[in-house]
Amino acid sequence: MPHLFLYEMSAFIHDNKELIIILIIGAIAGYIAEFIVPGRGYGLLVTTAIGMAGGWLGNMLFKSFINFNTDIPYLNEVIRAVIGSMIIVILFNLIFDNKKNKRKEKNVYDWENE
Repeated sequence: MPHLFLYEMSAFIHDNKELIIILIIGAIAGYIAEFIVPGRGYGLLVTTAIGMAGGWLGNMLFKSFINFNTDIPYLNEVIRAVIGSMIIVILFNLIFDNKKNKRKEKNVYDWENE
């Protein structure tokens, strides 16, 4: 039975090549965006979803409003997805980090608290 899975795997990869590339670029773009933009981590699935949504947003922005192209097609996609993901991560940080700002945090530079 496992050998049938291995035979079908190459056909699955061939049929869904674009989807697999989009998922990989989305995951890479999501992690790069979370690394660049300060804030909290969201986990593997949310980061991948942020990257895919950022790829869509980046493509919409760059193809509609800003004409930006390099000679390397996948590099174009990664750059667009990273910029779109950065926009989404900034929006997520603005929306979901309100609880963090309401807590009273100890100032580590205040020597009188010791």
